[in-house]
Amino acid sequence: MRVSYIIPTYNRAHLVLKTIKSIEKQPYKLKEIIVVDDASTDNLQEVIKQQNCDYLKYIKCDKNRGQNHARNLGIKQSSSDIVTIMDSDDQDYGNDLTPIVEFFKNNESISSVFTPVISQKNRKILSNIKKCYSPMGFKELLNGTCSGEYQPFFRTKKLPEMFFHENLNIKRSCTFLSYFDFYQKEKFTILPLVTKLYNDIHNERLGNIHKINEDANELIECYSLILKNFGKDIYKTNKHYFNNLIIKISYYILLSNGRLESLKYLKKLKVNFSLFKMLPLITIFIFLGGKNTIRLRAFLK
Repeated sequence: MRVSYIIPTYNRAHLVLKTIKSIEKQPYKLKEIIVVDDASTDNLQEVIKQQNCDYLKYIKCDKNRGQNHARNLGIKQSSSDIVTIMDSDDQDYGNDLTPIVEFFKNNESISSVFTPVISQKNRKILSNIKKCYSPMGFKELLNGTCSGEYQPFFRTKKLPEMFFHENLNIKRSCTFLSYFDFYQKEKFTILPLVTKLYNDIHNERLGNIHKINEDANELIECYSLILKNFGKDIYKTNKHYFNNLIIKISYYILLSNGRLESLKYLKKLKVNFSLFKMLPLITIFIFLGGKNTIRLRAFLK
């Protein structure tokens, strides 16, 4: 079985080469690398052309359409049985992927395998796999059975044509919205094989705190869609996650539009269950003000 690494990227010529080189060192031989350039304006294309790798593909979008379009395009162009999406500032950890491939071969009902990742910052595992079991699905995704960061590998034929949502007015990936849709029917498991060095050095990531102010409206839409589509199920199975969604939405509205708009949003939010129990917590975060922004950011990490 072949494995495709799909790397969506935008103006990251200075970072993507490390990602590619790390995958080239991956011991599993039957693989391909697909770099999807989301209409970069830097020298990314030149950097890719200079690479001497016969299983490296380069695709350039005609215009900037966002991470989800780039991811879907990479999946569509893949000729592999298994695909995984890797950000252009992350690196392959180097553990042989053979156990993952063998698991897919022997477990046809499993659509994806999640694997632990390690922090680039402090080399600690960022995945909590102690309570995990197999198979898992929508319920386990909601109740936080397996929390933390993971690197997923997908059985390509199980993925819908547009796995990552493109029909949103956002360029962020909003990955969990896709996962919630997918795992209502499909099953996943977690294998304790570290596969990725995750870039949690915030001044290098696309979603660092300096960019959050610019992207607040996109984050509001993303979290709002999760809450509107799956809020009732989330509230029933994982109140802590539900509370965090409300807090995050209120916080990003506060960043982008101010306190008054935060209240307007909460009034407009049409969810088929009561938010009454959450109102004191929501109010506190909406009216925190500038002096407590740093404290709130730390809480949300």
